[in-house]
Amino acid sequence: MVIRLQTSKLHKARKIVQAAVQERSLSLRQLQQINGYLNFVSTVVPLGHTFLRRLYDMELFFPPGDGNQRRRISSEGWRDLAWWAEVLSGTPERSITTRDRETILAWTDAASSKGLGAFYISTTQPTVQPSSAFSLALPTTLTQAKHHINYLEMQAVEQTILYWGHAWYGKKVVIHIDNRAVAYGLANGTMRGTSMEALRGCWLLATEYDLEIEPLWISTKDNNLADALSRLDIRRIADLAPQLIYPPCDLQKHGLLTFSNLDYHRPQPTISGKDSPQPHAAITTPPGLASHSSAHSLTTGTRVEDVSQQEPHGLSSGSVLWLER
Repeated sequence: MVIRLQTSKLHKARKIVQAAVQERSLSLRQLQQINGYLNFVSTVVPLGHTFLRRLYDMELFFPPGDGNQRRRISSEGWRDLAWWAEVLSGTPERSITTRDRETILAWTDAASSKGLGAFYISTTQPTVQPSSAFSLALPTTLTQAKHHINYLEMQAVEQTILYWGHAWYGKKVVIHIDNRAVAYGLANGTMRGTSMEALRGCWLLATEYDLEIEPLWISTKDNNLADALSRLDIRRIADLAPQLIYPPCDLQKHGLLTFSNLDYHRPQPTISGKDSPQPHAAITTPPGLASHSSAHSLTTGTRVEDVSQQEPHGLSSGSVLWLER
C-alpha cells in the first residue's frame, strides 16, 4: 500500500518552495506558512522532518509581535529549501506496507579525545568478529576542534552505517547508544547543534539502504565493549572480546569514511515495504532519497482518504492512499 499527495497538494507544495527559493528574505508569517505546509508533506516524505530543522531555527531570530518583519534566509535555510525543491520535483510516495525484517543489533560509542568504536551481531553471526567491529582514532582536526560529545556520538552512528549499511540492506538495525540526546535525535529525525549534520547523513544512508533504524538508550556500564573500542583500550578489548585481538586483526580498517570515499556497490533506492532488489551499480547518494524512507510512521491526525477499490476484508495490496488536508 502506497500513500501519495493529491496532485493539487503537490502543486501547492512546489509553488510554496519555488517562491521561497526565489526570495532573498522572508517574513515570519511566510516562514511559518512554509514550515507548516512542509510539515504536512513530511507524512509522505519522512526525511522531511530532518530537513526542516534549520527552517524552524530561523523563526527564533524574529522579534515577537511583528509577523511582517523580514529576515535574510540563512545559508543553512537555503540548503534545506534546495533539498525540498529537489524532492518535490518528482512525485514523493511512501509504502506503509509492513514486513518482517531481519534484525541487526549494533552498539556504538565515542570518546571525546580518543576515537569512535562500534560493533554488531546478527542472527547469522551471534558473536562479534573482527569484520563486525571497528576502533577508529579521531583525526587531529576533530580533537583540536573540541566538538561536543553529542556530535562525536552521532559521528559514531554515521560511521557504523557507512561501514556496514551496504551489507544490511533492507534490514532493521537496533542501535544501542549510551547518549540520551543522540538516541532521541535518531528517534525523532532532528536535533539541535552541529550534530544535525551527521544525523542527516545517517538518515540519507538509512534511506538509501532501506534500513529501519531503531535507537535504544543503554547505560555506559552496559556499553562496555563499544566504550573500550572508542578508547582504543586494547587490554579491555582483549578481556571482553579476545577474538578481536588474537590473532592480530586490523580493527581500525580504513579510518573515517565519508560519502565521497565509499567504494562499495550501492543498491538502487527502493520504496520501503517492497521486495529489495539485489545490490548493483556503484552510485553516489541520490538527492531525492527522502521519498523512500521507512523509518517514520504516519503523522498523528492526518486524514487519509482511500480512493482505491476496497476488497471485502480491507485494502488490496496495490492500494494508493491520497493525503488530503
